[in-house]
Amino acid sequence: MRAIAEPPPKNAIGVVVYGDKRLEVPTVGLGIGRDSGNEIVIESEFAAGEHARIVAADGRWFVSDLESANGTYLNGERLLGASRWLQSGDAISVADE
Repeated sequence: MRAIAEPPPKNAIGVVVYGDKRLEVPTVGLGIGRDSGNEIVIESEFAAGEHARIVAADGRWFVSDLESANGTYLNGERLLGASRWLQSGDAISVADE
């Protein structure tokens, strides 16, 4: 999975582009992982059920790795149980997708 953060539309906190989909990031956040309850479902044995989450705070948004075994990558940097603020154009990778 490769998601690219883009500038948000006027009434959204943020937008994630995943494949041909544009998903608004709601105030409660956006889940990434293998479980079907996530907004972005990764069908890979290397993705955890609840692998990562994009969350809004202080008028910005950040990505958090949810202590997955294989980590979440932000612009090539491995986040293992860590969070990082997102900037427009950042790339998030989970399970080599």
